[in-house]
Amino acid sequence: MKKLLPLLALIVAVGCEVLEEDISRKSVPIVAPADNARVGAGQVAFGWAAVEYAVGYEFTVVSPSFAAAGRIVADTVVYADTLDRRLGCRLTLGEGEYEWSVAGFNGGYRTRTEVRSLTVIPAEAPSFPVTPETPESPAP
Repeated sequence: MKKLLPLLALIVAVGCEVLEEDISRKSVPIVAPADNARVGAGQVAFGWAAVEYAVGYEFTVVSPSFAAAGRIVADTVVYADTLDRRLGCRLTLGEGEYEWSVAGFNGGYRTRTEVRSLTVIPAEAPSFPVTPETPESPAP
């Protein structure tokens, strides 16, 4: 056991350094919605393509028109599955102006943050077929 102790100390002293790929010059390819898009209120799908060597993505939606500093609507981390090349989130948004952003990251680096604007307009009212009113029956 005494012979193993110096060897163990040497292994611990050397340590291991995990090398991460530098992704700081890369951008996250935005899929949807397009910058300055106008979408109906309700479920909105946000999508982007994976960045090689990114292990996750920081996704944020802010409503800048709510107050001077803005109101955070969503602030989440989406971890990448190495098999999935398209990523995203779905949010329910009400009428208003929004900014959304996504940035990829790994253990040592972060991509440039991609910021897009979005306008949510009132949802269209469902259209029902017009039926003629039923005539009132004569009083007895």
